[in-house]
Amino acid sequence: MSSPKMSDGQFSILPVCIFKDDFENGERVHKMKLNDVFRPIPRAVARSVCNAMQAEYTFTPYHYHEGIEILRINRGCATVVINSAPIKAFEGDVIIVNSFELHGLYLASADVSFSRTCVMFHPYFLFPMEGGDNHFFENLRDIRFENHISASHPAAAELCRAIDDMVELYRAQPNGWSVSVYATLIRFYALIAQYALYKEESEASSYMFGFMQRVSDYIDKNLEEPISTADIATYCQYSTEHFCRLFKKCFNQTFKEYLNAFRVQKAKAFIDLGNDATLAAVSSKFGFTNQNHFSRMFKKHIGVLPSEYMNQKKEMK
Repeated sequence: MSSPKMSDGQFSILPVCIFKDDFENGERVHKMKLNDVFRPIPRAVARSVCNAMQAEYTFTPYHYHEGIEILRINRGCATVVINSAPIKAFEGDVIIVNSFELHGLYLASADVSFSRTCVMFHPYFLFPMEGGDNHFFENLRDIRFENHISASHPAAAELCRAIDDMVELYRAQPNGWSVSVYATLIRFYALIAQYALYKEESEASSYMFGFMQRVSDYIDKNLEEPISTADIATYCQYSTEHFCRLFKKCFNQTFKEYLNAFRVQKAKAFIDLGNDATLAAVSSKFGFTNQNHFSRMFKKHIGVLPSEYMNQKKEMK
């Protein structure tokens, strides 16, 4: 009896995204688009938080996501800010952003030459769930990578080759290409282990994924409702004091600061879609019980009052 034939289509939902973009003469050009590769699982890949960084040219606004992001600097240099710490990244460097680390990418000006390749994936989908006494995959899922691997590091060239291999596999799409991409990610992990490019465990990292997942889930489900720190602390089964301490370690800001920024970004995205709603309706929809408070927070994070922003969007129609 012959074995059933496997097709690449069976692996097309592997939650890995690969994209490349160049910045030349003040214009951003997508060499490979995010949706041209694998179909990402939305919760596993991208969830923006806030436009926190205003200095220099913002190539990627300050945000976080639940998956891991690997950046290969192909040309030029950039400042990558991770949890408020700036990293100067040059050609040949590799930057790794762990799950839930706040980060953004900024260029010195709007007329520099810059290129990067980005690989995003979710380790909880890459590796099987733990079973029995085998904790091998569990340990791999929970690894926290070093953020900056400079071009001079002996691992950098091999890591760059692994990223380039994934790009070429997508472009050429030989038989079994998607399985080969999976295998290349495993090779990436092997190189990280070989050169010990991972962070030591801390209270924040050991609790990080489950804690942040619960916080995100609760906010998503209750976005239109008032959310107090005591409410979400109870939901996460912590005292309010312990919740606040743990949240600050994980998110590098207070819960109220985070919640206001998150709601403002959701409101901005809603306005950007061209939804024709009053200021009061938008304010209420995204959990602001006080319209003046919404206006203050919107101006703080976006730079203009929401009424001005809405008028700008209407004039663009």
